[in-house]
Amino acid sequence: MRAKKRKPQKLGLALLVLLCVLMLLLLSWGGSSASPGKTPAEASPEPVSAEETPPLPTPAVQQDEPRFNVELPYDLEGGELRIISLFQTDALNPDCDNAEGSDLASVELVNLSDSYLEEARLTILLTDGTTLEFLVQDLPAGMTVWAFETGNQSISDDAKCEKVDCTAQFLDAQPLMSGISTEANDANLTVTNQTGADIAVLTLRIHCLFENVYFGGKSVEYTIDNLANGAAAEIYAAECYMGTAQAVSIR
Repeated sequence: MRAKKRKPQKLGLALLVLLCVLMLLLLSWGGSSASPGKTPAEASPEPVSAEETPPLPTPAVQQDEPRFNVELPYDLEGGELRIISLFQTDALNPDCDNAEGSDLASVELVNLSDSYLEEARLTILLTDGTTLEFLVQDLPAGMTVWAFETGNQSISDDAKCEKVDCTAQFLDAQPLMSGISTEANDANLTVTNQTGADIAVLTLRIHCLFENVYFGGKSVEYTIDNLANGAAAEIYAAECYMGTAQAVSIR
C-alpha cells in the first residue's frame, strides 16, 4: 500500500504558520527578560519639592589644635618691652632671697625702648592655671634681663602662656651721676668721686652682668657715705657671684 503525498501548497502553509508561532514566542520571551550583563533601566524619579527634600546630615566639626592667647616672643607696653622666652632652670633664685629653685620659672625680657625702665611687674597666667609673678628693676635701654619667679615657683614642661599682664614705669634718661666713675672686677666695684665736690650720701643700684644679660630681675641697692672729692670706695656685691657687678643707677 502506498503512502499518500501531501500537496505542496498545504505543506508550505503549515511551515509558515509554525515559523510565525516560533517568532512570536521568541519575541515574547526576549521582551520579558533582561539582556545578559545589563541592568534593567530604572524609572526616572518624580521631582521633589523643596519642602519635601530631606535635610542633609550635619558634618562633624573638625576640632583645631588649641591656640593660646600668648605666643612668644610677645611684645608689651606697645612694643617697648618684649618677652623673648619663658623657661625653667635649676638655680639659686636671686629674686627670692637666693632660695634654691628646681625647674624654676624664669623669663627673658628685653628693653626695646629708648628709655630707662625703672620698674616692671609681670603677671603670667599659664594654661595649667599657674600664676607667675616677676619683678624687673633698673633695666637700661637695649639691655636684656633674666628674671625669676618671685615666689620661687616651678613650671611644668608642657605649660604655655595663656595671659600676660604688665605695669611699667620708664624714665627718659638713665640716672647716672656725672663725675662718678665705676670699675668692676667680678663682684667687686670701685667707685670714684670726680665731681669736684664731696658727697654726703651716694646711692647705687647694681645688677649682675652675666654673658651680656642681667642675672636676676631685681637690682641691689648700696649706699656710700661721705665720699670726698677725688676719693674712691670699694663695694663687694655678693649677689654678683654669677658674673660682674654693674652699676645701673647712681644718684
